[in-house]
Amino acid sequence: MHYPMIRVLSAILLIAMIITASCMKSTINHCSESSFPIEFNTSVAEENGDFAELTFKMQMSDCFSHQTLQGIDSQEGVFIYQDSSSHLRYDIGFLAGENVQEGEEGAITENAVDTPFRYLERNDELIFTFPALSANFVLENISLKNEIIDILKTVDIQ
Repeated sequence: MHYPMIRVLSAILLIAMIITASCMKSTINHCSESSFPIEFNTSVAEENGDFAELTFKMQMSDCFSHQTLQGIDSQEGVFIYQDSSSHLRYDIGFLAGENVQEGEEGAITENAVDTPFRYLERNDELIFTFPALSANFVLENISLKNEIIDILKTVDIQ
């Protein structure tokens, strides 16, 4: 006798669950326009063979969390995109080298605030090198290529 009412209530409950799940999904995937500053220290070789200490900052999107890793001779870490779909690893320090060489085929040069950097796509990753800072970054999922390039353009030597 109450079967039509149960069907109506079941349909309303199903619609409510779908709307709730949709709202939760959009909240989880939403990133605000804000960012947080992050600072790195590095040693670079000068032309006379001495080492100079440099500090540089960049503005990282709040869509990423940051984990510092244990490097042997350099600073290592990773920025993890909020849904874990993308990782931006870094290796900073004198012995980090240059993962993208000047004049390397396919390399593109961009400018950060006060220093150039090079990048190229290699093996489904985007590799970035800041020669003046002995710093390398590797983006493991290139779907965020444009966002990461914009973030790296905020690198500012202090």
